[in-house]
Amino acid sequence: VDCLVQVARLLLGRRSKRGMLDLASEEPIWDLDNEGRPEGLHLKSQRFSEKLIEVFMVTANETIGAKLIEAGLPAPYRVHDEPQSERLAAVLALTARLGLPAVGPKPSVLELNKLLNKARGMPSYEAVSGLLLRAMSRAIYHGDPTGHYGLSSPSYLHFTSPIRRYPDLLVHRAMRWALGDRPTGELPGGESLANACAQASRCERRSVEVERSVDRLFVCMLLADRIDDEFEGKIRSVDKR
Repeated sequence: VDCLVQVARLLLGRRSKRGMLDLASEEPIWDLDNEGRPEGLHLKSQRFSEKLIEVFMVTANETIGAKLIEAGLPAPYRVHDEPQSERLAAVLALTARLGLPAVGPKPSVLELNKLLNKARGMPSYEAVSGLLLRAMSRAIYHGDPTGHYGLSSPSYLHFTSPIRRYPDLLVHRAMRWALGDRPTGELPGGESLANACAQASRCERRSVEVERSVDRLFVCMLLADRIDDEFEGKIRSVDKR
């Protein structure tokens, strides 16, 4: 265990220097009763043990991606483009008014992390972090390894969960080919791979939409008997509707 901790700290240090977007990591978790109805909500912060698992998984994914690029084999990569310029410009205008360091219109991940580190401890930190997250482009699956902005990675893909994600299964098949185990048939490439990536991305978006719908439903269920009650809260963002 001590060895794993040392290696994880080394990998995390390298990623920090290279650039890995470090947004607020508190995750809301629903407390459910025996019938599955919401009875409360709490925030869960990421512990070091979870960071250890995550950094090893990311490293494995990147390593496999680099090997497949080197072998010239087709695979579904996890692509994350640069932030949406209009949304990012609005967030950076806000952070400038808050007295945070100015950054250019196309900041690197390292520059955004410096800005977030300056904001830590400020009352507006959660809002700034949330707005930056919403300004990010959506990560998708794609047959071309054009890079992952948030991880500053040129070869990121999903390899570690083949039992629950189809793109991971395709990556495992490609790795079998790379290792010389080539069953009958060809690896999906070209239009076939593009269609598989598009379908996987659509299914992922649909699952996120379902999760958000459940969250909204649980909020309504939890507050159904609290109509006209007053609560304290923080404004996280304002949208035009």
